[in-house]
Amino acid sequence: MYDAAGRIVGSKPRREAKASGQAVGAINALIVNGRGELLMQRRPADKENGGYWDKSVGGHVSAGESFDETLVREAREELFDDPASTQVELVPSEEAFSARLATASTPGAAATRSSRAVASPRLVSRRGSSW
Repeated sequence: MYDAAGRIVGSKPRREAKASGQAVGAINALIVNGRGELLMQRRPADKENGGYWDKSVGGHVSAGESFDETLVREAREELFDDPASTQVELVPSEEAFSARLATASTPGAAATRSSRAVASPRLVSRRGSSW
């Protein structure tokens, strides 16, 4: 949980933290293919907002986890149903992002740039949203 200045002030189970009214950490990612089509997912009926369409990837930050770690974990879980998948990477800079794209080994591979994303069988994400 976070205070108004964004400092971590504690942790509680998600339901309890949300009910407390304090800010909880969360990530969201939108994945768009080369044709401009947005990948969305329908929420399971037994979840909050069940049956509604939702963003490509989203989730809450776990205690002790960074936002970057959460983004990678959630993308691996939601896109590949495998939290250990090697199909998702987070690169530290624009230069590393460009180098990674240049060496992508998967045919048709593409990459994500934070919430302005492009996806294919392999997903590479650049931290930050400055470009």
